[in-house]
Amino acid sequence: MPTPAPTPAQMQRMQHGPQRSSTQQSNSPTQPSELCSDPNTEFVASLQSPKRCDSGVQDTLDSILLCAERTTRLGDDALLSLHMQQEQFNAIEDNLDYADHSLYLTQRLIHGMGSIFHAVSNALTTPRSPPLRHRDCVVPTDVRNSTSQLPVAPTHGGTVVPQAPLRHPADPCTSQTQPALTLEDQKLTQIEMHLQHMKQQSLSMQEQLREQCTHIRTISNKADSVLYNSNQQRASIEKL
Repeated sequence: MPTPAPTPAQMQRMQHGPQRSSTQQSNSPTQPSELCSDPNTEFVASLQSPKRCDSGVQDTLDSILLCAERTTRLGDDALLSLHMQQEQFNAIEDNLDYADHSLYLTQRLIHGMGSIFHAVSNALTTPRSPPLRHRDCVVPTDVRNSTSQLPVAPTHGGTVVPQAPLRHPADPCTSQTQPALTLEDQKLTQIEMHLQHMKQQSLSMQEQLREQCTHIRTISNKADSVLYNSNQQRASIEKL
């Protein structure tokens, strides 16, 4: 069967087809002459230009250097602050060691005083032998009797005069004054006075020890705070 001849419209499409393909090739973005035809294409081309790229890189490098300088300065300040805090922490540790030594000595002193208190208390609570009565305190039989049995003096002119019993002038049984303290009583009195004095000193030392413990506790809390801040700053520096 013979092929039909092309129509005029088909002939026209066949003629214009190669022209459109050449037009598409001429409008390709690879052609430099067509870059400025579109604003977006012109902006992209300006970003891709070597001059623009060098300027952006330089600005970025300047920003990075400035940030690095600031970071270095902050790191130096943080290290200096950390060093100062470390010195303060060392001083606090020295104070704590001195306070611990003082506390140890005070505890030993209080322990020694407690031993003395115990010994003195045992000495005071030990029953003592009753004091010996003076030999002149033995009352004669005639003194214990009534006055009617007193010895009768010789009569003169028929008058009877009762005669009082004769006693020793230094008889402690008839003396109104207290007898002198024995040597044992004097020693015990001195021990009691010394014990009271030591008790007052112990109370004063306990009060001072309580104040020292409060001061040590305050210093310890400050040391913990300084150590915590130092660890935080060290962690921040390590992150940088």
